[in-house]
Amino acid sequence: MEINIRYFYPLRDMTGIAEEKIRLNSGTTMELLLESLSRKYGEDFEKYIYSGVKRKGLKIIFLLNGTNILQLQGLKTKLVNGSTVTMMPPVAGGCH
Repeated sequence: MEINIRYFYPLRDMTGIAEEKIRLNSGTTMELLLESLSRKYGEDFEKYIYSGVKRKGLKIIFLLNGTNILQLQGLKTKLVNGSTVTMMPPVAGGCH
């Protein structure tokens, strides 16, 4: 199957791209996707995407077709052909 991955800063800087299409085995989970991307992009990428998951620190938001995976099955969420995975830091802001 093929999925689309969208990266926001700083992952965009770590990968050197804003978006990519990758091929995966049918039934791949978010967890397996993150492991594969960590091998591809290295230790800094891995530390950043797992912050808040395996380590204390900034928690990354993972969206599958616009839905936060925490509202699905978390890292056990299965991907399907044509899915879009978006990886972004939490948004903060307000008035000053």
